[in-house]
Amino acid sequence: MRFSSGILLALPVLAVAEEQVPLLDKVKGFFNKATAAVSASIPSMPSAPVDTATSKAASNAAAAIQYPITLENWKEVLTVDPTASPPTTQDWLIFTTGGNTTCFGLCGNATKAWNASLPIMAAKTNAPKFAYLDCEAEPILCNAWSVGAPALYYFQVPKPMADQSAPVPTVRYQPLNRTSTTTETFKKLIVDNDIEQVTPYEGPFHPFNGALQQYNLAIPYGYVTWGFSKMPSWMPMIIISFLSRSFMSKQGTCNRPPTGTSESFAGEDDRTRSVPKKFWRNMLPRMKYRNPSIPIEIARHNDPDGPSLLHVYTSKTQPATGSTNSPTAQQSDSSPPSGTPNPRNTLVPDTSKPTYTIDIRDQSESEILEALVQKTGAQQLEPTEQELAEMKEIEEFKERSEADRVQVRERLLKERREAELLKLARGEVPATN
Repeated sequence: MRFSSGILLALPVLAVAEEQVPLLDKVKGFFNKATAAVSASIPSMPSAPVDTATSKAASNAAAAIQYPITLENWKEVLTVDPTASPPTTQDWLIFTTGGNTTCFGLCGNATKAWNASLPIMAAKTNAPKFAYLDCEAEPILCNAWSVGAPALYYFQVPKPMADQSAPVPTVRYQPLNRTSTTTETFKKLIVDNDIEQVTPYEGPFHPFNGALQQYNLAIPYGYVTWGFSKMPSWMPMIIISFLSRSFMSKQGTCNRPPTGTSESFAGEDDRTRSVPKKFWRNMLPRMKYRNPSIPIEIARHNDPDGPSLLHVYTSKTQPATGSTNSPTAQQSDSSPPSGTPNPRNTLVPDTSKPTYTIDIRDQSESEILEALVQKTGAQQLEPTEQELAEMKEIEEFKERSEADRVQVRERLLKERREAELLKLARGEVPATN
């Protein structure tokens, strides 16, 4: 076999080319080793002061214990180390958090920052003891202290002297932002002692010497406020609706001399009973409110064609003094309009012939009232400034309630429609043509 000279000359070149790739790999490996050696000889710089403090406090993280605060144990937890000799003070830092009900589900960010900051705060010299209060699990205690979530409650509890006397603990309350609270926030407040600049709280909700604690009203107050928070939205509207009936409007409010009133009308026929029924329900209660000693009677009959009459009995002589049926000190004139008094203080209705008789059949409420005022000479009362303000407030509340009712109804209808569509999509409800 014969080889040409060109092929023989190309063999060394191919051998050198074959060794080029391993040679480059060896050079790259050399530079990588040199870079690693240089990096190892240079000390690494901390990324941030907070990271440095976290690394230094890693050994103390296990010693940072959070004591759960409850309604039953808070007085036993917030105490001073019994081995410490007085005078001394124990600092307690309580973090209040909540859930969907007490914090609307927005306390997660602050809770995460608190847990991350705990090792940093524990590494501080003379660090306080830590505790947490979950307002979702302990709503009574949070309401008794009147604290919200998230927040910090900083206690400085002095140890009692030998005679069991001790200064009042100093408390500082610092609310926290639900969205912008970070570990830096806790670092500035606790590590940098910015919380010492907060003005101590000395109000009625002080956990140790507040007015509510002194009179043992803190826990009842907590239960009451918690009960109001559990009250359904429709309950205040019903309560105000009942209260609004006690406020008299301008129309139908009058003072009358001692007299008796009796009304009779048909009880079945709508044509004859509608207006007397409205007058009985709207006007007579108002007059009774202003004239509690005047007896008012309602008599119904079943004859649709029978009369609808309003009888007025006037008394020209005053009742005898000391009688059990007479009002005290002329209640019709001087008694406060606080409601109907005891029935024995109400005048006994006169069974004699009525002084005035008003035919109220086919008459409007205003016409009946006008005839009654004209016959009896009653004086129409103007509402006071307080009553006008209360009536205006009630009207505004009714308008807001109506708007809220419409909004809630629309939302419920939308939710029901979405639920029906979801069932229809799942095949749980057959489709209607």
